[in-house]
Amino acid sequence: MSAEPLQETAVRELVVDGVRVFHQPGPSKTRAALFFGVGRQDEAFETIGLTHLVEHLAMSQLPKSHLEANASVSVSETAFFAHGRPEEVATFLRRICTALADLPLDHLHREKDVVATEGGAGGDLTAAAAWTARYGFEGAGLLATPGYGPLVHTGDDVLAHVREHFTAARAALAVLGPLPEGLALPLPAGGPSAPGGPAPRRFPRPLLGDGPEWVEGPSPGVALLLDGLAPEDYAVRVAHTLLCERLEDVEREHPELSFSVSSDRMDGADGDVFTLVVDVPEEAAGQAAALVWEQLVELAANGPGQAELEGVLEAYAAQVDPTDEDVVENEPFRHAGETVQAVAAGRQGVTPLARIAAAVASTTRDDVRERLAVAARRALLVLPEGVRLPDSAQQAAPITERSWCPQVSELPAGRRLRPPLHRRLLRTCADRTLVLGEHSIAQQDETGSVHEVRWEDVAGVVEVDGGPGVVVLGRNTCHVWVHPHCCGRAAHAEVLDRLAPHVERMRRAVSGRH
Repeated sequence: MSAEPLQETAVRELVVDGVRVFHQPGPSKTRAALFFGVGRQDEAFETIGLTHLVEHLAMSQLPKSHLEANASVSVSETAFFAHGRPEEVATFLRRICTALADLPLDHLHREKDVVATEGGAGGDLTAAAAWTARYGFEGAGLLATPGYGPLVHTGDDVLAHVREHFTAARAALAVLGPLPEGLALPLPAGGPSAPGGPAPRRFPRPLLGDGPEWVEGPSPGVALLLDGLAPEDYAVRVAHTLLCERLEDVEREHPELSFSVSSDRMDGADGDVFTLVVDVPEEAAGQAAALVWEQLVELAANGPGQAELEGVLEAYAAQVDPTDEDVVENEPFRHAGETVQAVAAGRQGVTPLARIAAAVASTTRDDVRERLAVAARRALLVLPEGVRLPDSAQQAAPITERSWCPQVSELPAGRRLRPPLHRRLLRTCADRTLVLGEHSIAQQDETGSVHEVRWEDVAGVVEVDGGPGVVVLGRNTCHVWVHPHCCGRAAHAEVLDRLAPHVERMRRAVSGRH
């Protein structure tokens, strides 16, 4: 083990084979977690499931054992866990790193089938709908769609993903208990795209309006997304917790409603992203959404009561209490998890418990009011399809409705194509105008709405009803329907030729499903 101490704190930090290791003494058995700052948000529409596939290929190399071990993939990280005798944990970690450096691609087809059967990376579908409404089919917004699925992935896809993300520079290890003798983490040093270190995560730009907005989407519940907030601002986190608790109090005051509240936080292009989810029956979703908006507006205008604030501060203080055994034992895992996220976001370091505790304790009612007032200016409220936000919500503060798919006011320049008259009369083609332009493909549908996808922003091409019709899907969630019966064989062939790499992925996905 080539381990060099970097600092002496409650959590000892080492470097082992280029991987940052956070060690905390503890029980006689060793609990370890090897984190990588890569998850489903680092994929594309056409590569959804790739991280999960890498995790399966690595775990498939482990021999049968009684060691307690597992792995997981979330929206922003991948982790490999083990708990057992120190020497067993060391063997597990070495084998995982060795496997990642030389994945068994001869097992690729078998593991692709397993991952396809298991489905996506999971996650809350309501939160996923909110992320897609904000970011389109990029980053965390991909969690709302299965994409093509893992059956399209090739060995080259897998190797490129590993070289980019599963490296020593993007990894961190947490160890609670004895540090194994002879610990080795033989990972590649870094990816070819980042010779000076790992390249920061490519966050998608948010799709913003001129103020707060609400939208109907493919969401089973109600979600409120607040973003553009300063990272590591613990007053923001206190404010978010206060809003969640306020809604739980409101739910108790409305016996006709029955909902639960949960929340999530992640990094975004311009700061922290907080997503509040209300799990509510569809018939009560409109009323619940109005309550969410009203409580945000009220807290943004007046702040919380002093007793309300003190209750949240007391609970938060317990979560960062360095005298609490559970808090102390979680520290190496917090350090490792936050380290890989900081590296992915291009940030530095992990905030010490004492600094978090001080920041939380100093939060005032005005701090909460100010942070939520800023967040409310670009808030996004997502409701299930077919559910309207009650007009009463506008009495709290104006909030604008927007469409799920961003639309443009008029068709762009380009060659215009309409279905033949006989197909319109027979209703075998809807009365849509297709435009093939230099920079984009666009369509005016039968309602007059115009949808445009720039060629450079195509997320994928999806087959419709067994073909030959296809949908050209944009990263902004807009889509354009193209069928030879409606636009002509030449135009259909031109689109498929122009989008040949996407079409190849589509055909691979179709053949993989049959």
